[in-house]
Amino acid sequence: MISEVRERIGETTEEDFFSDAEITRALNEGLRRFSNEERWPWLFSDFSQDLEASSDEMELPDDVALNRVFGLNIQDDTTLAGGQMLERVEPMEGFRLRHAHKDREAVPRYYYISKSNLSADQEPPIKYTAKLIPTPDLAYEVTGIYMFVPPLLSSVEEEPALPPEYQAALPAYAAGLLFLKELEISQKASEQFAIYNSILGNAVRETKRFNADEVVAWGRSKPSGRRWGRDYFPDIRTRLPATLGP
Repeated sequence: MISEVRERIGETTEEDFFSDAEITRALNEGLRRFSNEERWPWLFSDFSQDLEASSDEMELPDDVALNRVFGLNIQDDTTLAGGQMLERVEPMEGFRLRHAHKDREAVPRYYYISKSNLSADQEPPIKYTAKLIPTPDLAYEVTGIYMFVPPLLSSVEEEPALPPEYQAALPAYAAGLLFLKELEISQKASEQFAIYNSILGNAVRETKRFNADEVVAWGRSKPSGRRWGRDYFPDIRTRLPATLGP
């Protein structure tokens, strides 16, 4: 991609005007920009970690963005059959709930992002900490789904966390940034940004539509499968161990 950028800006001589490090910075800016444009399916990831009893804080993975945590679920092997989804609340609401549930240990129901490591480390990667409410009464396993932040490029052997068919957007964006630094040919930047936007548009169309073999149910969510009427079981059943029998 560094060679592609040099060809686009007409600088095929190594380290002539722009250094490889400067081009790499421009490529990384293109990678950040492209990754933040949409909720791309190739960025989905999940994690699992243990949560100790009486511990109401949990560190999220290093590569998770603040606004891209989609769900947290807690479960254990004895009392919480099927697990329980946690509800995310705003920090101020979480702070209020935290004091409302002070000195109470039970199954967590809410969480909010309470802090990051920037105040102490003052450098990336940013790691966020979630606070759970109420304080866990037992040891639980926490599973979550999120969208990861692509790692930045640092050497010529690395490949961006981007499908190959869309990687041409990065040299286009990088070339546009570098053209802006050369006043005599800065008008060429718009041409490269147009190429970037064209690839971005193709990616949106190709990843945001359903294929012919996909069955899509319109609505907010699928039926939960819970039975009603005589066969309805209240939520208390999820707290009964299987050893008690049917």
